[in-house]
Amino acid sequence: PDAFGSVRPSDIHPHEYDAFTRFAEEVFERGHGWTDQLSCRACDGELIEAEISGTAVIVDDTKLLLATIRDVSTRVERERELLRWSKALAAVTDGISVLSEDGTVQYANGAYTDLFGFEDPDTIVGRHWRDLHEPSDQFELEIAPDARSSGEWRGDVTGVREGGSTFPMEVSLTRIETGEFVCVGRDVTEKRRNERRLNGLVEATPQLVAAQKR
Repeated sequence: PDAFGSVRPSDIHPHEYDAFTRFAEEVFERGHGWTDQLSCRACDGELIEAEISGTAVIVDDTKLLLATIRDVSTRVERERELLRWSKALAAVTDGISVLSEDGTVQYANGAYTDLFGFEDPDTIVGRHWRDLHEPSDQFELEIAPDARSSGEWRGDVTGVREGGSTFPMEVSLTRIETGEFVCVGRDVTEKRRNERRLNGLVEATPQLVAAQKR
């Protein structure tokens, strides 16, 4: 504490002292202020992300800035990590969403949005599983109970696009610590079409062989 008494604002904010000065002027002008745009340098040189609330006070006829500083480094790093994951998820070709425990879409990347014919991820957030799939009660009766008990569910479902048309999907759900589900889905229309063609060829093979012999 004794050593801290000789520390100046320029020692704590040497890299952005001008920004601190502007913040202090705002506090003195308005009587109070708040910012999350400043970081503080610790005694070991480490920069600490901070939230600072300031109040102008008068002590012995001297106007002072009373600052309350909160270390938000962990929260900021978590937000940055979420942003990195969000950008990564937005770039993948598989449709990815996060569903609440009751099956409501909390997050969707662009590929997942495109699957159902929506133009923007924000337009699908808030939709329930029953609005996007047939049968509408499959999530409550089958998928969610299995995913809660085993931690995951994989299978085929039928997706319903915005215009009402349907398409086959392969879906994988994984339950995470928050109780939500990470859903990975893809349109398998072409895959199913190719499977039908292959099955048709297999079924026709005996007749083709017989015809060749004749």
